[in-house]
Amino acid sequence: MAFTQTAYAIYDQQGRQCSSGVWLSRNNAVAAAAALHGFAEVRPTVVSDLQDPLTVATGAAAGSPGHFTPRGATVPAAITGIVADPVTAWTVGQYVALATSTDHAYWTGTAWAVGEAPA
Repeated sequence: MAFTQTAYAIYDQQGRQCSSGVWLSRNNAVAAAAALHGFAEVRPTVVSDLQDPLTVATGAAAGSPGHFTPRGATVPAAITGIVADPVTAWTVGQYVALATSTDHAYWTGTAWAVGEAPA
């Protein structure tokens, strides 16, 4: 089931969207931004074709930040049971942000690890 909704995203000082997701509550976005350093503002953004918020993430695609799949899935608090894409070790700086927004995880090629992929 798809829908369109106003959500909130975090932007850096150059105006680039920095969060790996959006928050359906401005208060949640502000709290997430406060936990991160170097973020300038939280502002509304229209999100179209979101999936049902109850859709569970089954995969994670590498990026800086990466994202969970299927697109629009609820961001998990833990990485257990998530399939990495690619299945080879993620490259320097790649990660996905977990639901706490302060926890990052990356794929080593054999297991999930905390943080961002090292050099």
